[in-house]
Amino acid sequence: MKKNLKKKRLCLDCGTLVLAGKIFRLKEKVTLEGLADKLKNFRMEEKYRENDFELTLTTEIRDLNLKLGKLEGKILRDEIIHIRQKDTVKPIPRTVESSFFFYEYGGNVLLTVLTGLKGEPLYLCDDGFIRDLRGAQPRSSELGLLSKASNYIKISLTELRPSKVLVILDENVSKSKYHSELITENMISDSYELEVILCKKADKGVLTREKGIISSSDIVILKQAERVFDLAGYTIMKLQRIGYSIKLYELKI
Repeated sequence: MKKNLKKKRLCLDCGTLVLAGKIFRLKEKVTLEGLADKLKNFRMEEKYRENDFELTLTTEIRDLNLKLGKLEGKILRDEIIHIRQKDTVKPIPRTVESSFFFYEYGGNVLLTVLTGLKGEPLYLCDDGFIRDLRGAQPRSSELGLLSKASNYIKISLTELRPSKVLVILDENVSKSKYHSELITENMISDSYELEVILCKKADKGVLTREKGIISSSDIVILKQAERVFDLAGYTIMKLQRIGYSIKLYELKI
């Protein structure tokens, strides 16, 4: 993609080690609180029969914990294994325990850059976009880093030369109005027209705006947008070139 984006509009959704794991993508929008309510006391039973052997196998959720934009817990699932005992093979039940977590992830350009500045891991995904694995809002202790991230994004935008930059923030995030003022203060420039707005649904707010180049790593947005640009990735690469130690890993999905 050409670096010179002059007379184009850029819309921001703010908001190498191969790792193995499962990624769950929810089919419908749900808050972490709503998801916790659905998973609380979850238990499913299944009858297992094999010759004269009969047992009830269970799957259940335990140790749910919701804090700082993250829902974590454990899933315990019974399964049958077969053990050889002399001349016979017997079915034996065992319980497999796995940990899981859900994040509210919004493809937030500013928070991806903030994560890199903080020295926390970033991930180069197989679609070419750089992402973080953190919650969808800045913590109160990170406001200084949010200002710094805004400044570095401003530098990138000055190089890319769009005519207008529209930053869309999630209105439901705590202190979102203060965040919008802080971002405006740090990103305002004579090189482009800047507008920072709050939306109740940031992803919908991005996709319903007049046509422009969208910067986000939210997969739902990327699938529907006509033109996209990884502004967070562009800025992270700049930070690496000027000496920042960025922990960047490859993530295969």
